[in-house]
Amino acid sequence: MKGKVLATMMMCIALMATAQVKVMNPDDYKAGKAIDKVRYRIHYDMKYVNDTTLLDSLSHYISKTEAMRLDIGEQGITSFYSYICWRSDSIVGEAYKRGERSFQTKGEIGWKLFKHYPKRGEYAWLDGISTERYVCTEKAEEPTWTIVADSTAEVIGNPCQLAVTDFRGRRWYAWYTDDIPISEGPWKLCGLPGLILRAYDEQHQYEFECTGMKPVTQDTAIEYKGEKYDAIDKKTLEKLYRRYYSDPVGYVTSNPNIKVIVKDEYGNQIKMPAKPYNPIER
Repeated sequence: MKGKVLATMMMCIALMATAQVKVMNPDDYKAGKAIDKVRYRIHYDMKYVNDTTLLDSLSHYISKTEAMRLDIGEQGITSFYSYICWRSDSIVGEAYKRGERSFQTKGEIGWKLFKHYPKRGEYAWLDGISTERYVCTEKAEEPTWTIVADSTAEVIGNPCQLAVTDFRGRRWYAWYTDDIPISEGPWKLCGLPGLILRAYDEQHQYEFECTGMKPVTQDTAIEYKGEKYDAIDKKTLEKLYRRYYSDPVGYVTSNPNIKVIVKDEYGNQIKMPAKPYNPIER
């Protein structure tokens, strides 16, 4: 394919540049149900590889980076999500309240992960594809870690120790600190004697690096919207992901209210190829 791909579509879809298409509607910008109060807020940079065939001159994967946030509630509920998407939705939501329209550059990580909600001991994975919104619940499984003796590192000024686990189809390495006795971490990585500040899989296709943390003293809620989403099991959701990534335009335009025209820089209509798919869980 020559030149830059241009996408023109109805309903203001931010399409091919992002990891996944989500047709936004006003409900997406409304506040969710308050399910806990934030006690701690931890920020991570998440580096991830969409296309495992793309390597640089040193044979390193070409990755992207998204700012993520882990909120830990007073009742133990946690929420892990894209800070970039949250900030964009907050700005647009305030504009909607004023009767205005605002379009913000969103991040690429549209999913949100909740732990210990809607039930204790469960995960709730929230995501959207095109106009659909899904919630997938499953048992919250803690990784079984092996702590590496005599391993030391420092992450944002905190002494850390290394632990290793095979979890959800990848081998993970995590650096945690006893100085912060919170048994949590990014994504589904948890269960160590302290907070995980750095983690990466063996192939460095997914990496998490803590960039800051703080206790939250003001009244800040962990919000949940999954009650309005369609419940779906993990196997079916995975099939939808694969169907979408194999033919993104075909998936989106299966909705008769959406029209997508993809053109090259010369104005010629072209077929959009499949998108690379490298999920964090295998």
